[in-house]
Amino acid sequence: MRKPSRKTIKRNLDKLFSAKIRSKGYCEKCGKTTTLQCAHIYSRSYLRLRWVEENAFCSCSGCHFWWHKNPLDAIEWVSEIRDVEMLKLMKQKITPVKTWEMIEWYDKMKNDTV
Repeated sequence: MRKPSRKTIKRNLDKLFSAKIRSKGYCEKCGKTTTLQCAHIYSRSYLRLRWVEENAFCSCSGCHFWWHKNPLDAIEWVSEIRDVEMLKLMKQKITPVKTWEMIEWYDKMKNDTV
């Protein structure tokens, strides 16, 4: 049996992580319970932070759109619900993510949701 590619592992992790964040069941900004999405504070391009719960929040599609269109207001709001100072420190210590780490994260996240 072939080992899954890094791209496949990343995609599977994204799906699992998004489901975990959306399982909150409501938008953390407005409380809406439909069209829920997983929104990231620091971009998903930062793999070290991509699957860190503190770097994500549950958002309806409208608030997710607001998030991207109003960055100053958005960071002020998210600072009330997340430890952005800790995220800044984590971002400064970014190191490359190994494929085996992503597999470990996936396995841990999958076991946590079962």
